Amino acid sequence: MTTILGIRAGKDNGIVLASDLQSTSLEELTKISNQKLYVSQDRKLVLAMSGIRDEKWDQFRGDVLSGKIDIRKRIQEGVFPEFRDLNIERCNGTIFNQNEINSMLLAVNYDEPQLYVCWPLGAVNSKDIAFDGSGSKYVEEYLKSRSVVDYVEDSRLSVDPTTLKLPDTRRHAYFSLVYASRHDLGSSGLDMVVMTPKEVIEYQGRLRDLNERYTRELIRVIENGEEPIKG
Repeated sequence: MTTILGIRAGKDNGIVLASDLQSTSLEELTKISNQKLYVSQDRKLVLAMSGIRDEKWDQFRGDVLSGKIDIRKRIQEGVFPEFRDLNIERCNGTIFNQNEINSMLLAVNYDEPQLYVCWPLGAVNSKDIAFDGSGSKYVEEYLKSRSVVDYVEDSRLSVDPTTLKLPDTRRHAYFSLVYASRHDLGSSGLDMVVMTPKEVIEYQGRLRDLNERYTRELIRVIENGEEPIKG
């Protein structure tokens, strides 16, 4: 499976998306190392996926990133029929198998950075914080321990976006994924993309190695918003 996470940094009007680097290949029925964060050609959109990777997903992802699918329209209408059809086709008209479907997070910057959840049956909702995948319960545990996540009356997860700046948000995302990777056998590795009103910063796998040699440097990079480590 996978772990993906999105958090909105309200004070700085930014979005942080983070993920592990392990996926399930439907064709091979194996765990594979795999990128899960993708930036569109116009750099107005960042996509995070969880779940199965196969040719159908690769085609769908290409349509999203190239602009073939009108994401702005899908967000405005609150429904994503192409994503719904992708998941329904996998199930062959039977009951959903959680291990054979995808969930997706979108960070978009059409008017200002916003975070959206795309659910398997096609609903699209705006969120301040969202996470999914096999390690999501550990992400929740970590964020709750840091008072980032609280339960509201309708039992949805919520966060006060006015309290978060980008350095804090990067740090929460980083350590959430480290925590999940240590507890969930289905999650390993780490990647991150940061969206601000002016730019998209891709860490492009520079966060994969969570060994002692790089940990302090990676924390400094993330907290200070510096360029990814070279070499």
